[in-house]
Amino acid sequence: MGCCFGTNYNDFVLRVTTGSQKNAGTDTSVYIILHDDFNHASGVIHLDNCLHDDFKRGRTDIFNVPTSKTESLHVQGNIIQIELWRERSTFDSDWYVNKIEIENRFRNTTYLFPVYRWIKANVHYVINQFDTCLAQEDHLTKQRSHELEEKKKTYEYDFISPGLPVKIKKFPQDEAFDSDTKWRIISKKVKLIVLSKILLSSAEWKTMEDLKNIYTKGKALYMPYNGKDLWSDDVFFGYQRISGINPLLIKLVTQIPPK
Repeated sequence: MGCCFGTNYNDFVLRVTTGSQKNAGTDTSVYIILHDDFNHASGVIHLDNCLHDDFKRGRTDIFNVPTSKTESLHVQGNIIQIELWRERSTFDSDWYVNKIEIENRFRNTTYLFPVYRWIKANVHYVINQFDTCLAQEDHLTKQRSHELEEKKKTYEYDFISPGLPVKIKKFPQDEAFDSDTKWRIISKKVKLIVLSKILLSSAEWKTMEDLKNIYTKGKALYMPYNGKDLWSDDVFFGYQRISGINPLLIKLVTQIPPK
């Protein structure tokens, strides 16, 4: 099918974002067909940048589509559907696609196609723009039925013991956090652990200066700006009263109140 060459004279540019999950990338050949709202379709486009390793995990690849592949599309048409598939490779593994963006430079318009699924070998995936529609307007009933059957297998329940809640038999690959999300969770966990050590090791707070040692820049907990600078200001105290907040009703709790 040929390569997608890097040139500024192409009317269509495709941006394909591969997920950052483990084993999300692929080395196999990938193809796509564009469909517009005039019922016209492009030729089969081979997504391949010459001398470049495409579809690596967590990366967005850009493909300039040869004009010869899109000349069958209507000049005023909008891209409303794509057909995506990949071949089987020697070391086969499913390919996880986050999204595909199609830019029409001639019309200065970009079309978004969320995918967010694993692309199996030799299976043609037809995806509408925004990947959503009303049930009565869904013309991909066979594909939808197949996807529902696959979901039943993916989210199969397992019974541990009678009377106990069921659990999922095998954790679905699609539900796993990607690497970036896992890193954010771990980083937040470390910050909270450090903060808990600080709180447990801190002595009794007697002055505002003692409290400022907890609310320190660069730690997981930050002191509210107004509370730090205006807590003892008479004007701010009066403002709270006018706003419906009565600080005089706030009392120190020295023991758990009776029920």
